[in-house]
Amino acid sequence: MWILWGIGIAVLCFCAYRIVSSVVSRCRYCRRVGVLPNGICSQCGQYFDAMNKMLDTKKYDSVYAEAEQARLAIQKDVADKIYRAAAQIRTTNFIAGIKKQRRFSPEEEQDLNQLAADLKLGLSFDDETRHQLEKYKLFWRIENTGELPVEACDIALQAGEICHYTTDIDWYEQRKVPKVLAYQGVTGRIKIAKGLYYRLGALQPMSISEDVWQQIDSGCLYITNKRIIFMGVSGNKVIDYKQILSFQPYADGIEIDKETGKSPIWKVENDADALAMIFGTLFLQKLMLVNEDAANNYVASMRGQSDQPLPS
Repeated sequence: MWILWGIGIAVLCFCAYRIVSSVVSRCRYCRRVGVLPNGICSQCGQYFDAMNKMLDTKKYDSVYAEAEQARLAIQKDVADKIYRAAAQIRTTNFIAGIKKQRRFSPEEEQDLNQLAADLKLGLSFDDETRHQLEKYKLFWRIENTGELPVEACDIALQAGEICHYTTDIDWYEQRKVPKVLAYQGVTGRIKIAKGLYYRLGALQPMSISEDVWQQIDSGCLYITNKRIIFMGVSGNKVIDYKQILSFQPYADGIEIDKETGKSPIWKVENDADALAMIFGTLFLQKLMLVNEDAANNYVASMRGQSDQPLPS
């Protein structure tokens, strides 16, 4: 009996602790303990709101910030932490807009640096964000100046050939794979007993197959101004731009439609958009030389690049 009473009291204490801890916590800025529904105490919350009001002017006003700090009796290190949090929201929103449009112009870079300077905030990015911003700068340059990147490569190129992009890919092609084994031919049946029949006739096996994408090889893809070169584990392949009829970008690669031979899929782990941008630009340049109207129509049809994954 006493054991059951002890277990019951322990359960009640645990439940009470969970209820209290759900509403009583430490302020994320000053570490003051209290009833904090949003994780911020009243003074820090008021100072955060004041900093947001100041930042609506896109300027840092030291006189106003210090006056609010004194009015709310907040320590300077706490006030600095709150201001940085409020200011970073502004720069984060600016960068979110860049990521959404996938382009980063020199003017926008200047605006971002000016915003950080006006807010007295140092800019620092994680590796992924820094990589994305550099990539979107490249996209802007390609679209607005026609400037393509130039990369060093470890394979022999032809005279006048320039490598613009390299990446590791998995090379896929369609293969016929048996699906089921069926039979065809004239057949009949003879009743042997109730519910039991004997099949007779000439039966011929018929194989039914379907086309599926299968990985053929893995290796490095080189995009040059003259051709596409693939150096794979199992073998090498070269595709001339004249052999390509069209292409379809996906979130994780590109599907190529060739005039002759098997049409491949190039699957990548990262930066499928960069591969599509650089390859697509070179492909359209070649197409423009042959048929400008066809190139313009193709560009129009490709607007709104697909974010869907490659077909399986």
